Amino acid sequence: IDLNSCNINNNKLPQFLTAIGDRYVSSNSYHNLYHGVDVLHTSYELLLNSHLRFVYSTIEIFSILLAAFAHDVGHFGLNNIYLVKSKHKLALLHNDRSPLENMHCTILFDILSNESTNILDLVNDKQWREIRKISLSVILATDMTHHFEQIHKTQLFNEMNGVDCRGYCTGEKDSIDCFHDDSNRIFIMELIVHCSDISNPFKKFEICNSWAQLVIEEFCLQGDRERMEGLEISPMMDRESINLCNMQMGFIEFVVAPLVNSFVQIFPTLHEISSNMLTNYTKWAEKRKADIIKDHLNGKKIESSIVNKIDNRTDSQINSNTDSQLDSRIDNQNFLKLDSEIDSEIDSELDNQLDNQINEEIKSLDERIVNFSMKFNFLYDIRSQARYKLHRPSSSSSKTSISKQLKKNSLSKRLQSFMIR
Repeated sequence: IDLNSCNINNNKLPQFLTAIGDRYVSSNSYHNLYHGVDVLHTSYELLLNSHLRFVYSTIEIFSILLAAFAHDVGHFGLNNIYLVKSKHKLALLHNDRSPLENMHCTILFDILSNESTNILDLVNDKQWREIRKISLSVILATDMTHHFEQIHKTQLFNEMNGVDCRGYCTGEKDSIDCFHDDSNRIFIMELIVHCSDISNPFKKFEICNSWAQLVIEEFCLQGDRERMEGLEISPMMDRESINLCNMQMGFIEFVVAPLVNSFVQIFPTLHEISSNMLTNYTKWAEKRKADIIKDHLNGKKIESSIVNKIDNRTDSQINSNTDSQLDSRIDNQNFLKLDSEIDSEIDSELDNQLDNQINEEIKSLDERIVNFSMKFNFLYDIRSQARYKLHRPSSSSSKTSISKQLKKNSLSKRLQSFMIR
């Protein structure tokens, strides 16, 4: 991105990046500066690989990346659900409507209002209002409260405009007709950053797994706080019952995949992220299978009903036999023989019960993998559409590849210094 072409003040960029970085809460295991940079980078990659960088203006692209970088600034590791039910002052201030996201917007523009960190002080009024409009809309759209509504809107957008967008994305057209409507342009901007915000499941598994460990740590801390305050513990935040593999499979299957797959169907050159998501789902399922077998072998998951049944029968048999032989003073050898017979019968029943339980759970996981995989049949057509490499005509903003520009750009250098710090 050529920041000079949109009048961004490069001289104040270092101070701005530092100010945003300092307002991210470093003690958060997940919602910290690294997450902000990750969402920024993912948004950039989606713009790049969908070829939308040729559709949006430099100001629009800058606004998307600005919002992506600052979308969780000031987040203190507690979600909106907690803020509302605990009657937090932030929820009261914003009438329970996206309290965190409103705070992120406020912090961003508070920093931009400071003379030393105002990178927008050279833009004209029209540009400033466009940047603000896009940034606010994109950040507010990251509220998970709107997620399932956004899935519905994305599926509807695909039905109405999918052919138009796919034609552009695969090189059959030079423009996207539906983007003449500003509401459609904004909607896809929101979609880019929201998908980036929940992108862990479509990264490579090593990255996906690392982020999952961090998010579960932060979730459990909120659950601990809710328990301590006598509040209902939020879903996926009770450390006493949470299972990482099940959590990630459910998150992918019911939350991320419906949105991301619809997005990929609109812009087929993004098919790799759907493929990664399917691979990760399968790996989480395989890890869950291994955990089930390990847990059963360690005797950690014996059904209480089985234990009670065996305990009751064992007590009955021992009592029956010992009562009948008590008067005759049963000798130790006979009693040990009786105990051994009972133990052998218990072990045999346990083995059968556990084998059946393991087989049922693994069978259920295999069925989930198959059913989930069927939802990705569209990838066969998508890949064939996307295999043609797209070469867009040069323009004043795209004579040099964006990746080369970023390497030269101080924004990239400053972000790299943040990661090192």
